Amino acid sequence: MLTGDKDDVVGAGNSTRLAERLRAAGNDATAVIYPRTGHYIIVAALAPIIRSLVPILRDTDAFIAKVLRSRPRAQAGEAAP
Repeated sequence: MLTGDKDDVVGAGNSTRLAERLRAAGNDATAVIYPRTGHYIIVAALAPIIRSLVPILRDTDAFIAKVLRSRPRAQAGEAAP
């Protein structure tokens, strides 16, 4: 979960509590809290002009790569999980 410490729409504590509950249920979950970042900047930081302010794209890309590495690959003729 990505959130900013200046988010006044959904507090950062919601993300940390959700990540804790997901981990308690056996899932892999991490809450990343970006300093000086509000609610809308999380998505806006994907845009090239704002991307250098908050490393949202880099962190999202790293998360996706980690998930893809941890999943077993489907054999030829099998449906992907």
